[in-house]
Amino acid sequence: HCDRPNRLCSLIIYFTDAEAVGLEGGDLLVFEHNETKDIARYERHPRSDDVKEVVRLRPKENLGVFFPCQNNSYHGVTQVK
Repeated sequence: HCDRPNRLCSLIIYFTDAEAVGLEGGDLLVFEHNETKDIARYERHPRSDDVKEVVRLRPKENLGVFFPCQNNSYHGVTQVK
């Protein structure tokens, strides 16, 4: 998914190290659409077959992630168990 189109950006700050507390899951995933097109033509909720994972970040203490909110700013989180 991408966040609300009326936001300029999103910021995530992690306060805990996932490994230190034994957290299973909770990784931030960043995706890229398989097709290149104008920003306005990207769907906010693409099918999983239409995107590929390009970055996977484990939560680390004091890690900050900043990214723009636009139609192709796709991200998600792995299930916490």
